[in-house]
Amino acid sequence: PEGGIAFEAVSVSIKATLWRAQPQDITISADGTCVYRIEERPARGKQRRWGPARLVHKMDAKRMLKLQKLLEKTKWLTAPGGEGPALHTDAAEWRISVTRGGKTRAITCRGSRPEPYGSLMWFFRAVAKQENLLYRMNWVGGGRAEALAEILGHMEAYRGVSGKGYPLFDLDYRRYEPTFARVLAKPLGHDDGDLTAAIEVLTYLGRQEHRGQIVKLVRDRSRKVAAAAARSVVAMDAREAIPVLVDAHQAGGTDELAWQLIRFGKASVPTIARLIEQGCTDNDFTSGKLVRAYLDHWRELPGPLDKRIVAAARAGQAKSRHWLEYYDAFLELARTQPPPPGEAVCRVNQSGDVLRSRPVRLIYGWYVLADGKIVAHKAGPPAPPGTARFSLLLSSPRISEGKLEIQSGWRAVRAKPGKWPPPTVSEVARLDVPTGTVLKMTYWAAHPVKRANSWSAFRITKRYTTLWDGWVMQGDKPVRRLVYVARIADKADPVQTFSPPAAPPPGSPPAAGLRTTFRGLKLSESTRLTDPAVVHDTQVALKNHAIRSQGGKPRDKSRTTVIYKSPLKEAGGYHFIVYHDAKAKVFYIQVRLTRRSGRGSEFHGPFRGDPFETLKLKRILPPPTTQPAGASPGPAKGKPPQADEKKPAAHPAVRPGSPQAPEGASTQPGGAKPVPGERTKSRLLERASGMDANAAYVLLKRAFLAGRYEELEQALAADGQIRRRWLSEFRFAKLRARSAAARFRKFRSIGRSNPNGWPTAEDAKELRRLAGICTSAFEHAFRLAPSHFEQGRLYCLWNEMLGTGYFDADSELMRS
Repeated sequence: PEGGIAFEAVSVSIKATLWRAQPQDITISADGTCVYRIEERPARGKQRRWGPARLVHKMDAKRMLKLQKLLEKTKWLTAPGGEGPALHTDAAEWRISVTRGGKTRAITCRGSRPEPYGSLMWFFRAVAKQENLLYRMNWVGGGRAEALAEILGHMEAYRGVSGKGYPLFDLDYRRYEPTFARVLAKPLGHDDGDLTAAIEVLTYLGRQEHRGQIVKLVRDRSRKVAAAAARSVVAMDAREAIPVLVDAHQAGGTDELAWQLIRFGKASVPTIARLIEQGCTDNDFTSGKLVRAYLDHWRELPGPLDKRIVAAARAGQAKSRHWLEYYDAFLELARTQPPPPGEAVCRVNQSGDVLRSRPVRLIYGWYVLADGKIVAHKAGPPAPPGTARFSLLLSSPRISEGKLEIQSGWRAVRAKPGKWPPPTVSEVARLDVPTGTVLKMTYWAAHPVKRANSWSAFRITKRYTTLWDGWVMQGDKPVRRLVYVARIADKADPVQTFSPPAAPPPGSPPAAGLRTTFRGLKLSESTRLTDPAVVHDTQVALKNHAIRSQGGKPRDKSRTTVIYKSPLKEAGGYHFIVYHDAKAKVFYIQVRLTRRSGRGSEFHGPFRGDPFETLKLKRILPPPTTQPAGASPGPAKGKPPQADEKKPAAHPAVRPGSPQAPEGASTQPGGAKPVPGERTKSRLLERASGMDANAAYVLLKRAFLAGRYEELEQALAADGQIRRRWLSEFRFAKLRARSAAARFRKFRSIGRSNPNGWPTAEDAKELRRLAGICTSAFEHAFRLAPSHFEQGRLYCLWNEMLGTGYFDADSELMRS
């Protein structure tokens, strides 16, 4: 190094007192030779013995100069504060000695010490941690997995994975290169952890000589290894891996492979366009997965969207039979929110961590608009020069005591030597707002776009990027608008300070609250219920009602009960549920908004009086009956319910799929004719009636695999032996639910391929009928599920049905 090293050797001996750690010694010579020694750990009980080891490597000039500066700050171990009693319990003993000019100076430090010794001990702790990881990977049998997991956590933090903490110490990952190079040379002899860590570390070090071996691992059977290899080939710009990525993705790869294919940028655009324009067919979902990958990472796309991709999406939408909603969302975003131009130099992940591929300055701040004019603005406190990694404070503003509080600032993601937690620099501005105003947020950059599956990072360019957007509302009138923005600047940019943009980004105030009338009772923002305890009680009551309607006995208690549920067609598509609190003599109304509006439910109340007189309700749903003590809520076990043999029981007309619909009951009005096309006799039913349960299930399962859904539904819904089985056995109930879902999808796919205006009135009626059958089958199977795992599988299938479109069925039990 320039100026030379002024010491001959430095040695450190670390011995724990109360905790069982192996003693460690570190000796560093003037030429950079570092010798690390660790003593053995004897076997104790089931704990295996770890043998001693001696590791030698050469330190680089940068670390040697850093060590010399730290020693100079301690005045070559003569400054006060090094020796003395421990200031905390469980203190390790540090023996530090330095040889300089033929003379040796040694001190003993017990526990953590103040500066300047704190930074020197932190340096040696980093060296010990670095060498100990290598020792556990190569010299002991039981510590390799933990060491690999720790290194993988470091790599994920450097890559910008949200929620991963940065390592405390600066490690020299070049120490692990020989170990991981041997792993990639013979990958068949290593597990997924070894291969993933080898790929991540060698990619972090930028070792291009291993790219050929990494490209081959894109086709690995392990999804974890394949995803790591895909990220690596993109980081190394290995364009020869594009065909390999395509093959691996078409062979059933994860969504990570699709995203890494997109990250190649212009080099992969022709390939992606060719795959997307093929459409989503019954046997190939590659097109839909690529479109969905665009949606999941819309705000971090590498550059503007290519026109060829948009044209391919339109062509693929016309050919697709599945996942049409993803194509619709993609084309809508391409039209309304196109990705900004510029390089992917700076990204911000979900945790607010700023990830920069090269040194650029982040300029951020907020401004307030009133009547379209900027009335206040302020820049956020900048990070000091040289701060490699930090996290933006993205907390939302709030109104407190008549003041609008806006916080801006940053937080370091790595602690300084001997200091925890990392420092935070923030500023809070307080602005006057009119009395009676509320703050409503309308936009977050980290929130997923429509139809996206998860949150994702977002890109910061030289143009201002909106981080969040909010409005101060007085009733339904907007009073102020708040915008939090950020941009990057190079050293050559003329403007290095924050100034609000001349043209604010487009945005609209939040939609006004619900305003409607239900049976003469006006519902508006003033009647909205905000008490979380009451809202929770109504949802418990709704769940209890769903359980009672299927013959069960709820365990939870609630003050309110469900007394009315409106048809879907009432009041312009809203669905109303009335809850009655008989003890308090009040009632509440829940309004379920349409699913396509992207909004959920609103609760209104309390309203005084008798709801039946006030709302002129008809008791569509009977109130829950109170069973006497010891009485069974249903018929005796083993005895079927008695029915009039001369006159069959007629079920009332109910909404298809409603919880009060009896199992197997027709969803048509009383006296309605059967649906055309369904036979009154089923050959499948005749064959299965005389079989035992196992043989009947095999026969019905073969019918399901053959696509005979209508005949299967008729056999399961008909009175007789098969009906009794699926009412009591989960496997039959699950088969009926899967059959109903497949039947709905089949009818929808056939209808969507009809160019002559679909759906017609008859088609919509049939869709509602099939949705009712699905709801009834799913709720019954959910009740019979023997484990949470089976309930989860049903729940996943139910959510897939909700995403297919035209499936507007609802189920309190499945949602609860």
